[in-house]
Amino acid sequence: MKKTITVTLRWIAILPTAIASFYLFGILAKLIFRLQETYFGSSNERSLDYILSYYVIEPILSSFVAMGATVIFGSLMAPKHAKTVAIVLMIVICCSELIAFYNENFVNGNYIRNIDIFAGIAGSIIGYIYVLEKNKIAQ
Repeated sequence: MKKTITVTLRWIAILPTAIASFYLFGILAKLIFRLQETYFGSSNERSLDYILSYYVIEPILSSFVAMGATVIFGSLMAPKHAKTVAIVLMIVICCSELIAFYNENFVNGNYIRNIDIFAGIAGSIIGYIYVLEKNKIAQ
């Protein structure tokens, strides 16, 4: 009975863990980027390095890290079914990012966000590959 409750709680905890890791690692990546920017000094808001760092590098970094962490930490909640959980989370992330791609391009016309969207897809795929490699080494 105790084992059944533990297994059920782990399956219930997959989605909240994935969502919490998405927010936590997204905020952490942005915080590290901003701390690095304040330590080395920020430049003029009209300069090319400012524009590249805030509109290209930061969205790529935070989206990539957050989506990869979502897949990795979500799959940690079900160790026996880590591959299945990782593929499901990767598919959900890819579908939601493709919906965001459609929304940003055809509804809003905000084309700069495509970088962020494709970085999220790449992060989820890399997270899935990490889970597969980790399980291959463990076996």
